Amino acid sequence: MLAQPRYTPYNQFSLEGGYGVSIPTRIVSEVSDKSFVSVTHIALGARYMFNQDWGVKGQLAFDRFSESADLGTSFFRMDAQAYYNLGRQLGLPYATNELMGLYAHGGLGVSFARSLFNDSREHNGNILIGLTPMFKLSDKLALPITLSYTHTIKQHFSFDGIPFDPPTVAYRNGGHYTFSVGLIIYLGEERMHADWY
Repeated sequence: MLAQPRYTPYNQFSLEGGYGVSIPTRIVSEVSDKSFVSVTHIALGARYMFNQDWGVKGQLAFDRFSESADLGTSFFRMDAQAYYNLGRQLGLPYATNELMGLYAHGGLGVSFARSLFNDSREHNGNILIGLTPMFKLSDKLALPITLSYTHTIKQHFSFDGIPFDPPTVAYRNGGHYTFSVGLIIYLGEERMHADWY
């Protein structure tokens, strides 16, 4: 008698991408009243769930905060975040007939920043927290909507790209909110259900 294949009741591994906007909230600009919103937030990552409650995600993200060709900043970030299945604990999949999930997540990252004002470059530490509702499209696809906050440690220029004036102010801590919409692709032929079920 042939052994029956073992099926995992949820997708452990997924590829994820998102596109959205990022809005700086601290040290935006001292010379301009512009908002320096990044309308080119792009994120790509991979997530692995150890079980149906906890997982980890590695991600690459890009933002460009600019109001002109020579006034603004660009950030390229690498981060790792822990994911917690908050929706499952709240009974959200049961209440929505398995059409919706919800994750809380947070972690650490490092970003490589460039000033469009004088082309100076630096790297910063990041602390991230966020919430991501997910909506089922199929057994293999889901649509995530992510709201997150990124706290940037030791920026040496504002989001407008103009450096602070040492030694009076060598650096400050910045921050921005990000809202994005994306796509999740679940991998694995034997895994037929989304990980929040």
